[in-house]
Amino acid sequence: MKKVTLLALLMLLALPLSAETKKIDERRTIDSNADVEIEFIAGDIRILVGKSDELIVRGTINDSYETFDISGDEDDITIEVEPKERKQRNAKFNAELTITVPPGVELTIESVSGEITVEGLSNSLTIESVSGTIDVGGPLREIDIESVSGRIMIASESTLKSVSVEAVSGIIEMAGDLARNGDYTFEAVSGEITIRVPRGYGASYEIETFSGKIDNAFGPKPETTKFLPSQSLSFSESGGGANFEISCFSGKIRLLEN
Repeated sequence: MKKVTLLALLMLLALPLSAETKKIDERRTIDSNADVEIEFIAGDIRILVGKSDELIVRGTINDSYETFDISGDEDDITIEVEPKERKQRNAKFNAELTITVPPGVELTIESVSGEITVEGLSNSLTIESVSGTIDVGGPLREIDIESVSGRIMIASESTLKSVSVEAVSGIIEMAGDLARNGDYTFEAVSGEITIRVPRGYGASYEIETFSGKIDNAFGPKPETTKFLPSQSLSFSESGGGANFEISCFSGKIRLLEN
C-alpha cells in the first residue's frame, strides 16, 4: 500500500505544473477616434465595439507574462502584454482577452501567434502577425495586414475602400460588398488567395502567379508562357471602377462571384 502511495506521489511530482492565470479587468476613457495599439506575443484577442468613449479589457493572461499595461492618453493609447525578462526555457505564453473599443478608433495589433478576431470597427485596421488566424468583419474603411503564416479571412462591406494583404504562406479569403472605386492588393509567396466579389461589380484586375494556377469565374482565361509555368490575367469587368492587384508566387488564385 505504501509503495502504491509513494508511486502515485512521484507521478504527481513528475507532471508539469499548470500555468497560473491572472485575471484582467481594466477600463479607460478614450476619444471616439483614438489611436489604439495592442502588442502581445501569443494568445487569442477579440475586438468588439462598445460605447463611444470607453476602452474595456477583460480576460486572462498566464504566468509566463510579467505585466499587463495600458499607457498613453485619451487619444493615443497602448496595451502591452509583456513577458518576464528571465523567461523559463520552453515557456508557453497564453492570453485570452476581449477588448471593447469605440467603433471609430484606428487600431493596430502586433502579435507573434494566436487568433485575432475583429468585429464592427468603422475606421482603419492594421495587423502584423507571425502565425495564427485573422478574422475581420464590419464596416471598416481601410485594412492593412502582414502575416508570415496562417489564415486571413475578411468579410467586406461597401465601406471598405482600401485593402492591402501581404503573406508568406497560408490562406487569404475576402468576400462581401466592396466600394465602387476601391483599391485592393493581395500578395503571397505560397498558399491560396480567394476573392469573392458581387455580381456585376465593376473592377479592373491584374492577376499573376509564377508557378501556380488562376481560376477566374468571369470568363477570360489566364495567359501562359511557353517556357515557364507562370500564368497572368488582365481584364476589366462591368466597365471597371475598383482596382485589384493579386499575385502569388506558387499557389492558387481564385476569383469568384458572391
